[in-house]
Amino acid sequence: HLFAMPAKNSILSKTLHTLSNWMMLWTGLGILVSAYTLYIETKFEMNREYVAACDINSYISCTKVLDSQFATGFGLVAPIFGEESILNQKNALYGLLVYFTLSILSRFASPSLVRFNLLVVYGIIAGSLYLFIILIYLRTICLVCYFTYFVNGALCINATRRVYTVEQMIQSERNYKKKK
Repeated sequence: HLFAMPAKNSILSKTLHTLSNWMMLWTGLGILVSAYTLYIETKFEMNREYVAACDINSYISCTKVLDSQFATGFGLVAPIFGEESILNQKNALYGLLVYFTLSILSRFASPSLVRFNLLVVYGIIAGSLYLFIILIYLRTICLVCYFTYFVNGALCINATRRVYTVEQMIQSERNYKKKK
């Protein structure tokens, strides 16, 4: 392990391990919801009559949101870089990439990587807030979107707790060394 193990750090190490496992669960759910979103988008592009399980009526509709200009490149890439830009990808594809990256980062206990993980999660939260405002603009309820926001909130809580736990471990290690 990274840290010498005074008694308190043994407990904190177990806590960090548990939090990392929770991060894996939440990132796994993020990957699943992103994959489902890509599935919906693909099915709808192939058949405009396709009705997704999350399409309940004209106000509660995932496909209405996923068919909007904001579902690709967050509605920002095409106006800046053009429709054909390599950066103009489906938001769900970005989601897959970010959740996969977070799942890898969550396996490391290095203080700098734990902090970087939290910064990535803060980026996700900023993106979620932006996309929530888009939902308000579109006057649509998207159940898949709301589930994604829930997952992202859980990731934020977990990532914050991981940083706090690592900071406690560092402080405990410093106190242990001072006593020696």
